[in-house]
Amino acid sequence: MFNYKINLVVPLFVAFVLSFKTVAQKECLSIEKKMELVFETDLSKYDVLFDEFVKCQESNRIDKFHSRSAYHEARAFLKNGEIDKADKLINASLKIQKDSRTLIDLKLLKSASFMLKGQLDSSLKISNEVIHFKTCSSIQLAKAYQYNANCHSKLGNRQYQLNSLRSGLSFAQKTNDSVIKSHFNNSLGAYFILGSTKTQDQWKALNYCKKAITLCPKRDSSLTVTYLINLGNVYSTLKLNDKSLSVLRQVLNDYTNHLNTEQYFDVAMNIGSTYLIKEDIEKAGYFYQKAFELLNELPSITSSDISIYFNLSELEYMKGNTKKSLDYLKTYVTLNEKYLAKENADKIIEIQERFNDKVRRTQILELKNKNQQAKLDNYFLQIILLVSLAILTVIVSLYLYFQHKKALKEKVKVENEINKAAIEATENEKLRFSRDLHDSLGGSLTVVGLLVNQAKENNPDQSEKFEELYQLVQTSIHDLRRICRDLFPSEILISGVVTSIGYYYEKLSALHPSVQFDFTSENFKFEKGFSVNLYRIVQELTNNSLKYAEATRIETNMLVNDGRLEFAFSDNGKGVDLKTLHKGLGLHSIEERAAAYKGSFKIESKPDEGFVLLLSFPIEGILLEN
Repeated sequence: MFNYKINLVVPLFVAFVLSFKTVAQKECLSIEKKMELVFETDLSKYDVLFDEFVKCQESNRIDKFHSRSAYHEARAFLKNGEIDKADKLINASLKIQKDSRTLIDLKLLKSASFMLKGQLDSSLKISNEVIHFKTCSSIQLAKAYQYNANCHSKLGNRQYQLNSLRSGLSFAQKTNDSVIKSHFNNSLGAYFILGSTKTQDQWKALNYCKKAITLCPKRDSSLTVTYLINLGNVYSTLKLNDKSLSVLRQVLNDYTNHLNTEQYFDVAMNIGSTYLIKEDIEKAGYFYQKAFELLNELPSITSSDISIYFNLSELEYMKGNTKKSLDYLKTYVTLNEKYLAKENADKIIEIQERFNDKVRRTQILELKNKNQQAKLDNYFLQIILLVSLAILTVIVSLYLYFQHKKALKEKVKVENEINKAAIEATENEKLRFSRDLHDSLGGSLTVVGLLVNQAKENNPDQSEKFEELYQLVQTSIHDLRRICRDLFPSEILISGVVTSIGYYYEKLSALHPSVQFDFTSENFKFEKGFSVNLYRIVQELTNNSLKYAEATRIETNMLVNDGRLEFAFSDNGKGVDLKTLHKGLGLHSIEERAAAYKGSFKIESKPDEGFVLLLSFPIEGILLEN
């Protein structure tokens, strides 16, 4: 009887111990799962959970989990940038590790450590070793491919990087980890948007970025912010400016508290650039100012951060503030030069550190002794050299001054040529489009009119309806011809610009009977490009007078005097205050058109005293002989 009780108690005790161990293991696994969830987002919560994890494994004496605590501690060290501490812990754990799962995770940490130290070949070697482990889980394989892709990216091996990202995504999709799935989709989106200018690849990037946001857990606001910023940049690259603005504004509205300084700066910069493309100068200025205020708070400044000065220069130029624009541009150039100099200095330091410290100190000491001896031996020679250097400096300064003046003239000349070419290209494109529109759509409408007229004759009982349709087609033909003429007045090429301006004013007289138009000029014949520019200038000035100045009299005069073409435009409208005059796109366009043909630009006006604009062009190259 006694033996029977012993035989019954022992199995029950063993069962109790095993069940206790199983419950304890589940508790540790639960804590570890929570640690995985907060690792990327909140390291302070990770540390608290880590303490719970250690207490759990120690109180329940689960030997299997002792090595897991070393893994998690090393992982936190790497996250904090304490690479040396992480390395010591990883190396010690690898020597005594028996659990295959933890062994693979430690090797992955070792690969990450090598990558952070810039030892990419070693990192690749370990990640490739992990990939070939037969006991790897899908999530471990995904992480191995992730490190593989990061190394190939830094080494510039784009095809290998793409292969690793695709392989990693295929393994990530086999897991239940939505974070790693979203990460690979986002990485593929970044790969296609940064490495290719093909439209097809850019749309691929868009699809991957959208999928990353869909998969990203809603609780993980920091990752959501990163993915939304990438999506906004993809939309911007695809020139879908409204969608880009919508996404980036969503980041500011919904996730402001989750943005770090660098992200806030990038978002403000991108929104400002998008508004600048849309020519919304006020909003562009607002967001550029926000980015500018954050510039000094950035932990480190890169060449892309410095571009804020270039963007501000463009903004001020569009506002017409040439001086401010030039100041920002100078600042950008200066900072960019400093940044490049710093990069070069860092490279030199990196190269120097490859040498043995003792040898380097000896070489530096010898060099100092030689320099000191040379200073003592050549004291008088140095005085002569200093005087010579001063004279040479004056000569070089004078030379650079004159070279600078020459370069400025060349720069202005080149800019004028570029503006001229751009204006001519625009007008040629308008001419081509006008002709294509007239020849294709105009011909089609004419045929439709003939068919409608024929149908009217064949169906007398419905003649009224066909007549209405015929009149509608004729109106469309008339509107089409007007649009084609507005795009490019073909009479300039046939009759010349003087006749075209006269005809333009005749049409305006019919539309504005209360306004008197006076145009005086000899029948000059100008070069084609100049003729088109002059006609556009007249159009812009006249439209401004009719639209804003409420003028009742407009006068335009042209004459040739002393080798120059003098052009004058005046009206009796409201006028402007020259001290507060803001050159909008219209006046800016006129000034550019004039500069393209070496023309001078002058405005005379006072409030309630009308408006006068004077242009003067050298006739050489633009005036043709009659």
